Amino acid sequence: MRILERNSSLLIGVVDSLLAAAWTGRDPSAAEVATALEVCANAAMGGRWGLLVCAPANCPLPSEAVRATIEKGMKKLDPYIVVGATVIERGGFLGSAMRALVSTLQLLVRPQHPERTFASCEPAAAYLHAELAKSQVVAPSVVTMIDAYHQLMKEAQSR
Repeated sequence: MRILERNSSLLIGVVDSLLAAAWTGRDPSAAEVATALEVCANAAMGGRWGLLVCAPANCPLPSEAVRATIEKGMKKLDPYIVVGATVIERGGFLGSAMRALVSTLQLLVRPQHPERTFASCEPAAAYLHAELAKSQVVAPSVVTMIDAYHQLMKEAQSR
């Protein structure tokens, strides 16, 4: 995993045809999110990518300003994304509610690629690998994606 961007609320990394973003658990600012999305869009230009978004159990829901920034930034990034997966590690009712909210927000953004939300990285990695392969994109192995996820989350949690 090569880290492309680090700030107080987000880390952006890349491995093969996978872009990965990990929230640190700190409440992000719209400016930090805009910068991270710009880094992703610049890295993605001309390619076909999977996108993995990782949210630790302590991650707050983004503010309305951050959600608007994500929607705007994803419109620039969307033409290069083949598939996306979001992992929200929080358990229980609150975790289920957060995953439902994220899934609803994804529908509202109307991405041109399939998107799914998961409670853990293993099924997300399997989903990303299968969808990238269906689209004839050379995908990192499921094990590589899981390792990248854990590496990114470990670094994000140490911030």
